[in-house]
Amino acid sequence: MIVKQSLIKLTPLVLALAWFAMGRTAAQPSAPATLTGRVTGDGVPLSGVYVSDGVQIVATDADGYYGMASDKAQGTVFIITPSGYVAESRDGLLPAFYAHLTAPADKPEQHDFTLRSEDQSRYGVILVSDMHLANDAELDDQARFRNTCMPLIRRAADALRAEGPVYSFHLGDLSYDKYWVKDRYTIEDAYATLRSEGWPTFLYNVPGNHDNDGRVSTDNTDFDAGWLYRKVFGPEHYSLDIGGDHWIVMDDILYQNPPGKPEKRAEGMAGNRDYGRGFTPEEMAFLRADLALQPDGKRIFLCTHCPLLTGLSESGDRFDDLSQMREIDALFARFGSVHVFAGHTHQTEWYESEKYPHIKDLNVGALSGNAWSTAPGLFGKFGCGAGVVLARFAPGRADYSYEAVVPEEKGFRVYDMNGVSAWYAAAPGVRDMVARVPNTVDYADEKYRDLLLVNDWFLRPGDTLEAWESCGWFGRKVPLAVERVEGRDPLFDLHFFLKDGAVKAKYKKARTRDVNPHLFTVRTSGPRTKVTLRVRDASGAVLRETVVRRPVPFRGGAAADE
Repeated sequence: MIVKQSLIKLTPLVLALAWFAMGRTAAQPSAPATLTGRVTGDGVPLSGVYVSDGVQIVATDADGYYGMASDKAQGTVFIITPSGYVAESRDGLLPAFYAHLTAPADKPEQHDFTLRSEDQSRYGVILVSDMHLANDAELDDQARFRNTCMPLIRRAADALRAEGPVYSFHLGDLSYDKYWVKDRYTIEDAYATLRSEGWPTFLYNVPGNHDNDGRVSTDNTDFDAGWLYRKVFGPEHYSLDIGGDHWIVMDDILYQNPPGKPEKRAEGMAGNRDYGRGFTPEEMAFLRADLALQPDGKRIFLCTHCPLLTGLSESGDRFDDLSQMREIDALFARFGSVHVFAGHTHQTEWYESEKYPHIKDLNVGALSGNAWSTAPGLFGKFGCGAGVVLARFAPGRADYSYEAVVPEEKGFRVYDMNGVSAWYAAAPGVRDMVARVPNTVDYADEKYRDLLLVNDWFLRPGDTLEAWESCGWFGRKVPLAVERVEGRDPLFDLHFFLKDGAVKAKYKKARTRDVNPHLFTVRTSGPRTKVTLRVRDASGAVLRETVVRRPVPFRGGAAADE
C-alpha cells in the first residue's frame, strides 16, 4: 500500500504540472512535467484513468488531463484502458492505447488518447501463441497459415462474438528471428500478414524470445534487441481492464544473445540468441505499482511468453530468480490467485505448484504446431493439436475450451490402435523410423491390439478421464480401465520424422526425448465396440464427453488439418 499512497499524493502535483505545460495557470514546479495529455471517451473527458511510462503511474484529473515527470527510458507512454472502454485503433487491429516518445528526456511532449465505450459485461478472448510466421518456402508457413489457421481464428471469433465483444491475446513469438535475415521477414512483416489476412479482433501482444533482433548484441541487449518489437507493438509491458477484470502483459524474456561459436549461429545473427527468464527491475516496479491500485479480490490475468511454472521438475520453478517468483506469488495473494496465460513450450498444459499456491498457469500450445516443422499436419509438442484456447468471461464466471485446426479435436485425440498398428506394420518408412529414431514406439506390437490411446492435452489438475463400453441390445454400460502411460503420439512422430515415406535426413533430436505427460490407454473387449469417454472435474461435474464408434480408420500419412 505504500506505493499506492505515494502515487495518490503525487497526482495533484503532476496534474498541476500538466496544466502548466498546456498553458493553464500554475506555479513553475522544480520538476516540470515531460509527459502530458488528455484522455477522452466517446468525446467526453475521462477522470481517474491511469497513465504510465512503464514504471510510474498517474491518474487523469476531472478534465481528463494527466502529466508526469518521466525519464522516458521505456520509450512509450500508455493508458491502462478502463473497463467499459477500448482504445481507438489506427489500423483496425492494434488498439492505440500507447504512444511512442520522440522528444529528448528533458523536453516536454503531449500525447492524447481517444477511447470508445463498449459493453463488456460478458466478453471473450482468443488466447493464441507462437505463430512463428517466417515466409519460408520450405516451411510453407504463409499458405498453411492462410488456409488452415485463419479459418480456425474466424470460427473462434464468430463463436465468441455471440456472447459479447472479442479480443485476442497473442502470447509471444509472432515472428521467427532467424528468418528476419534468411528470408528478410521480420516481426513488422508478420504483423502486416495479420492485417492482410483480416485478423478479426483487436490484438494485444506479448514479446517472445524470437521477437528480438538477434543481430543486436550490446551492453543493454535485453532492451536494445526489442527495438523493432516496440516500433510495431509499443510497450513490452502494460496493463488494461476489461469487464471488471484486470489484465497484465509482462515480458519475461531476459534476452542475452552472447557471441557463442560462429558455426552455431543462425545466418546474420550476432550471437546464439540465448535468454534468461524473469522480469527486469523496471517491470517489477510497474507490477508493484499497478497491483497496488487494484482492490482486494479483483480477478487478475497475467500474460507472459514463458510460463511461470513447469510440470517438468518437482520444484515447479521456471524463472531464473526464485526470490522473484516468491515475491510474485506474494503480490497476488490478496487476489486469491493470478491466472497466468503463457506460450513458448509449444504444448498445451495446466500447471499448479504447492510451492507457489497463488499462481495458476495455462500454457497455450503453438498455432504453428512445432514451428511449422510437422507436415502435412500441424502438431505441437507431445502431439498437441495446433490451435487456440477460447476463454469466456462474465462476472463470477471464466470458462475455457480448446479449438484445434481439426474441428473435431476439442483438446484431445483418440486413436483406435488396431488401425494404428496396421499402419505401423505396413506403411512406407515406418519400420525404418522405428529402427532409427530413438525412443519412438513400435505401435505394430501385438500388445496394442484392441486398445484406445487417448492424448488429452487439455486435462486440468484434478480432472479425471473415465470410459465405458455399451454392450448388448440394451446398451449395458461396462466400465473400462483407464491407465496413464508413458508413450508418444503416433501422428506427431509420423508427421515430424517422416517425409514422403522416408525418414528425414535432418530432424531435431530434442523431439526424440519427449515423453507425453497426458497419454492414456483404454483396454476394450474387442475391435468393434462403442466406447464413451468422459472427463470430470474435481467436483464431479462433466466437462466433456465423446463417443467412439469403432473401428476408427487411421490416416497416418494424411494431413490432420485437412
